Amino acid sequence: MKQIIVEGITSKGKRAVSKHGALWDLHARTNLILFFPEIGPWLYISPPGEGHTSKRARWVKETNDKDFRITYNGN
Repeated sequence: MKQIIVEGITSKGKRAVSKHGALWDLHARTNLILFFPEIGPWLYISPPGEGHTSKRARWVKETNDKDFRITYNGN
């Protein structure tokens, strides 16, 4: 499983990183998600070990996300 480093920008993002850590699992990468008209790339991520069906899993924009800054871990 590929992992990414998540940095919180807003208070919402900082709370998520504070609760679950900065290293998150990457489950999917796509340019289009049906519930949001903006073109990606979008990443589907979850806290480590929680899996893609976790209530804490979320879609984030790879670049210019309003709550998070994403960097790749290199693994």
